[in-house]
Amino acid sequence: MRAGTLPAASAAVYVRAGLPDGAPAPHPAPRRRWALMLRGAIEVEVTDGTRRTFGPGDLLRAEDTDGTGHITRLVGDPPFEALFLPG
Repeated sequence: MRAGTLPAASAAVYVRAGLPDGAPAPHPAPRRRWALMLRGAIEVEVTDGTRRTFGPGDLLRAEDTDGTGHITRLVGDPPFEALFLPG
């Protein structure tokens, strides 16, 4: 195991609960980051049309900071929660 500290500028760690209301729209990630799925499930569609479903315990890295980005949809019943870490 490796332990350490994060520089203050990159220490934006937060939990997101739920997704925005309305039809999902393509959007890029605001920065490269990790997302650890905590509760619920989402489907992520990337620009080539590939779709993947992520649920509790799944870890993904968002790197699409340019261009069209991705579409995120809730799968099943809420709640959805994820922990986002700088990456």
